[in-house]
Amino acid sequence: MITLMMFFPSFKEWHRGIECLHELAVQRAFKNDNPYDKTLDEINKAVAKQIGIDEVKYNTKERIEKIAGHGSFQALDASYPIDEEYWPDWLKVEVDKFNRYRNR
Repeated sequence: MITLMMFFPSFKEWHRGIECLHELAVQRAFKNDNPYDKTLDEINKAVAKQIGIDEVKYNTKERIEKIAGHGSFQALDASYPIDEEYWPDWLKVEVDKFNRYRNR
């Protein structure tokens, strides 16, 4: 059995443009669909199938904090101290979709 642990989503290379978003396994697994309204189980199964492994287990910030404590998540969730006014429009749209569907 192959298990891969990941964090969803990650926009850490947003400065490259929207193509970095399309490289994410979750985005590819739900092409032409909204990955943010899916359960973690749906995401795990779809990504595992897409990349050809037995199992994928995405983590949540809350699960990581429970084990590792409150630390910096900048490398995982791109919460860099860059003012939103400098974000490209595609990133603002994607962050808005994420917040609407995942942070209810």
